[in-house]
Amino acid sequence: MKTLNYLEYLMKIFDIACITEARTHNLDEIRHSLKGCERIGSFVAKDCTAEAGVFILVGPKVLLHYDIVSSYVSETAEGKGRIVSIVLGPKTGSREARSTCRITCAYLKSGDSAQAVNMRKITQMEEIFHKIPRDTDFEFLGGDLNIKYGKKSKASDKLEEFLQNRQMSEAVQEQHTFYRMHGAEVTSSHIDRWFSNITPIQELLVEASATVVTKVPYTVASYCKGQMDHAVAVHPK
Repeated sequence: MKTLNYLEYLMKIFDIACITEARTHNLDEIRHSLKGCERIGSFVAKDCTAEAGVFILVGPKVLLHYDIVSSYVSETAEGKGRIVSIVLGPKTGSREARSTCRITCAYLKSGDSAQAVNMRKITQMEEIFHKIPRDTDFEFLGGDLNIKYGKKSKASDKLEEFLQNRQMSEAVQEQHTFYRMHGAEVTSSHIDRWFSNITPIQELLVEASATVVTKVPYTVASYCKGQMDHAVAVHPK
């Protein structure tokens, strides 16, 4: 029920949602709710909780004007349950001039120190940037990348290389997105990130931005009313 409340709230204020760390046992309650939405996802078996899953929800307002014309759902050893991508195009028969758009949701391997972890992240990024074509007017990539903003690593260097080749830039927000207890101290980092290929000229008309939504149920932001720097404890529910 918590998962459903969370998703219902998101789809009331957003037209598209990229969800990471989605367990298959949560999907049964979703299938009969969120009416009018389309869901494309990549999942793993219920016992593979550490590998989680990802999916993209598209709301009815978008589907009124766009079709999901194609999708990429990873079935590779490293990408299954971690990479999914969709292309939105004007509805069949539409005479309106509308741009095409690709949205990719990713959940990269967690951890930022061990060499094996970094190599798995790089393998997952190679799949995203090599197997998913650049074939739309606009492109968006987001999710739990587990690559800390502002911290250098082999994975962050490879991400920057791929983004430059793809001509994508980050929509940066100052607020950290991940919180946990480390002993008696709350530690945080910025590992949930969002990128687009919006150009400086296009930014004159629309600007990509990112923010922490403070009222989403069962999130750290909702517990401390968005004042993350005042958080003194984080406990699992």
